[in-house]
Amino acid sequence: MTHTWEDHQKLLAELDQQRVERETSEAQESREMSEAPLREKALELARGPVNLTRYRNERNLMLFPFCSTAKAKRVKSIRYASSDGKRWLEVTANYEYGMAKIWDFDILRFALSKAGEVALQIGYFPPSVEFSSYECLKALGRNPESGSNINWIKEGLRRYVLLDIVEIFFVRMKKLQKYLLL
Repeated sequence: MTHTWEDHQKLLAELDQQRVERETSEAQESREMSEAPLREKALELARGPVNLTRYRNERNLMLFPFCSTAKAKRVKSIRYASSDGKRWLEVTANYEYGMAKIWDFDILRFALSKAGEVALQIGYFPPSVEFSSYECLKALGRNPESGSNINWIKEGLRRYVLLDIVEIFFVRMKKLQKYLLL
């Protein structure tokens, strides 16, 4: 069996690619192992109630149109493109519940504040947080026993869960990332 120079180069490229993937995988496993105790502690703290020392006013959330600013239900998608054309964002909504509204940002800000508080305590930002409607409404300064507030948080969470965000950060790399919020 004769092998050409191109076959040899192709084989070397495949072996290099396998080596890079293996090294990347090993580095990621090592990083995950070293972060495991912090991650477990962060998730444990994120499940319980946390006293917020500061309520975050997330400017980053307002930089991109993650929600509708209208009071009426919006089902038409929002498409944002940066002025340099390198980044764009598309937010689509569920037809039944509509897009998240500007008031629903309070729920997201609370969740980010809780995650940030955990990060301040142990130095690791948890990948998720858990909270009750009561805890969230209390932290937002709303009456947690009011039926209208409980309905608002239920509807807001439904809108967030059903919100679909497609974002491309580097158009020239053709890397498509899809995020499901919450």
